[in-house]
Formats: sequence, C-alpha cells, structure tokens
Amino acid sequence: MTQTCAHSKEAACEAQSTRDPRQADLGGHKLSEGAQPEGGRVYRYYVLLLLLTIYCFSYVDRQIIAVLSPQIKAELQINDAQLGALKGLAFSLFYTTMAIPLAIVSDRWNRVRLIAIALSFWSAMTATCGLAQSFAQMFAARAGVGIGEAAGNPASHALLSDYFRRNERATALGIYQLGVPIGTLISFLFGSWIAVTLGWRMAFVVVGLPGLALALLVQLTIRELPRGSADEGAAVVRQPADSWVRQTITLLKIPSFRIVAIAGGLQAFGGYAMMMWLLDLSVRMHGQSIQSAAVNAAIVLGIGGGIGTLFGGMITDRFGRRRPSNYFLVPGVSMLVSGPVLLAGLWADPGLGAPLMFISFVLIFGCMGPFYGMVQMLAPATSRALAVATFSLSLSILGSGLGPFLTGAVSDLLQPELSAAEALRWALCIVPLAASAAGVLLIIERRRIVVDLAG
Repeated sequence: MTQTCAHSKEAACEAQSTRDPRQADLGGHKLSEGAQPEGGRVYRYYVLLLLLTIYCFSYVDRQIIAVLSPQIKAELQINDAQLGALKGLAFSLFYTTMAIPLAIVSDRWNRVRLIAIALSFWSAMTATCGLAQSFAQMFAARAGVGIGEAAGNPASHALLSDYFRRNERATALGIYQLGVPIGTLISFLFGSWIAVTLGWRMAFVVVGLPGLALALLVQLTIRELPRGSADEGAAVVRQPADSWVRQTITLLKIPSFRIVAIAGGLQAFGGYAMMMWLLDLSVRMHGQSIQSAAVNAAIVLGIGGGIGTLFGGMITDRFGRRRPSNYFLVPGVSMLVSGPVLLAGLWADPGLGAPLMFISFVLIFGCMGPFYGMVQMLAPATSRALAVATFSLSLSILGSGLGPFLTGAVSDLLQPELSAAEALRWALCIVPLAASAAGVLLIIERRRIVVDLAG
C-alpha cells in the first residue's frame, strides 16, 4: 500500500512538473500562458547561430594549445605538469575566479554589450599568447583568455533562455554547445596546419584576431530582451530582487542543481583531460605526426562529440517531456556506458581504439545540452547567468583546471618507471572512472529532478 502511494505521488509530481514550469515570484507584468518568445523564429535561430559561432571561437581559442603543445613544450623547455597547467589551470583558475562577478554583471546589465566586450578581450589575449617567451608569460596570457571567456558563456546562456521556451531549451542549448566539438574540430585541423606551416606563435595570432570583427557584429545585430521573456506565465523583470549572495544560496539549496553541478564537473574532468592530451598520446604512443594525430583527434573529439552534442539535447527533451525523471536518467545512462567504452579504447590497438573513443565521446558530449538545459530550468529568470556561472565553477575546477593538470602530474610521477607514452596512457585511465561515477549519481538521483521541477 505504501509503495503504491509513493508511486502515485511521483506520478503526480511528474504531471505537475509537466503542466506548470517552476517559476520564481518575481513581480512585474505577466505573460499570457503559451506566449511566444520575442522575435520571429528565423531571428531567434539567427541569434542562436551567432552565439554558437562565438562559442566556437571561444573553444578554438582555449583549445588551440592542445594542438600546439608539442612545439610549445620543446621551445619553452617545460615538463608535463607545467604543460598541463598551461592547458588547464592558467585558464580555469581565472575563469573560475571571474565567473561569479561577471555573471552578476550579466544579470544586471546589457548582456549583448557584455558578450561583445568579453569576446574582444579574450580574442586579443589569445593573440598575445603568440608573443610569450617563457612559462610565466604564457601562463599570464592564458589567464587573460580565461577572464574574457568567464563573461561570455553565462551571458549567452541567459540570453538564449529568453529567446527559447522551457521545453525548447535543452535542444537550443544542445545546439549552442556544438561550439565545443566544432571549435575542437577547427582547432585541431586548422591549428595543426598553421602550426606546421607558420609555427605555433602565428597560430595563436591567426585564431585570435578574427574575434574582434565578430564582436562588432554581435553589438550591431543582436537585441537584448527583458529577463523571463520566454517563460510561460512568468513575470518579466529587468533587475533581480535579491542580492547575488541570496540568489546563489537559493540555487545551491536546490538538490537537483547540486547533483547536476557534480555530474557536470565529473563529465568535464574527463572531457577536458582527453581533449588536451589525446594528441600528445597519439604522438607518443603511435609515433604519429602532429597533423596525423590532429586529424584523428578531430574525428574523435570534433565529429564524435558533435554528434553527441547535437542529438543529446533533442533526445533528452523528447523523453523528458514524457517523464521528467528522464532528464537525469538519459544522460546518466550515457555517462555510465561511456566509461568502459573509453577505457577499452585507451588500451586497444589504433584500429579498434579510435572507433571506441569515437563512441565514448558521442556518449560523453551527449550530456552537455541536457546539463545546461536543466540549469536553466531550475534557475529563476533573474539569475540565469549566475546559475550558469555557479555551475561552471564545478566544470572549471574539476574539468578544465584539474583534468589536464592532474593528468600531466600523474604522467610525470609515472615516468621514472614507465615510458612517456605508457605513463600518459595510465594517467588517462582516471577519465573513464570519473565518467561512470557521474552516470551512477544521475541514475540514483533521477527522482529528485521530478520533485525540484514541480516545486
């Protein structure tokens, strides 16, 4: 009898969460039920496409160092731990530090203008990386890239959530997250060609400067919208009522938000570690040239990750509309399965290893859209940039910061006993463990999202 009641209660919560989106009592004027977001469909997708393009540029700028790392390591004479710090910590430390302050600005100021300014800054700092003459100088330039990008991503997420309704957001943000695999694809293919043709210094300049022109296009063509414009039945407000401290506490009190942050951090840990070290592994383990290794990495990370990112949000939205617990269950199963597949890929011969890694990255990247979509579903309309920044803290600390750095540090520790290639492969074995742990967490807690979306 008790079990029957529990199932009935869960079904009631799921029905309620499907009918009534979770909203904050914000004051202001109400939108009619089922109201359409501002702007026609074509214009809304133009905004999405342009912000996707910016995100591609951001990932080219942060990822290009993974392609250039063999040349940088040789010229600057640094070890794997220092190289891992340049790939991860230098960027993520300042990205993390500035994410919350800049998100607060984004929730209170013109988001379009902030995106344009941030894009200009990180593009200039990327070009500056090409001038570095030492580890310290390169670290400082990479820190500048992190500071700029800390403003762009939260503001873009918050703006897109005012162009797309709740049941469209996992799909829209999944499309937006294509910037990660597309940017990775461009950085490996285009970056490797520039590195071989013109050298690693010119590669930074060539990928950095075009962002300045793109920033002008953003300022001239994207319209700022009132917060909450696409929320059915929600109040539209222009300023948050609470301080950012109270807003952050409110977010962290939501159990599902905390779970997504932990799972997202574990996913980012594995994703960043593999993105930053896969080319080095191919060069060391299989003796491939930089260009050949870059092509393989582009296929695995760019195309495989792109397929996962594109369809992960769509599939999760489809199943989530039927049963809200699927917003946790679908990405949970994906992450759980990706672990053993990736582990097998690391130890298989190249002919079998590449397809296995391809499959694993389809699964890993398939969670990106759902994670960001859930962050926007759970956050009040006036603190969506802050929610993305708070969520990004976990991604930055566990993912872009610790993932590449710990991999390099473990590789250095193992090298006295193993070859450089074998040490790096063993170091990367922590990635499948992190992925599967994220999957287990989401599957176990799948009923939690039902309650929080209905609350």
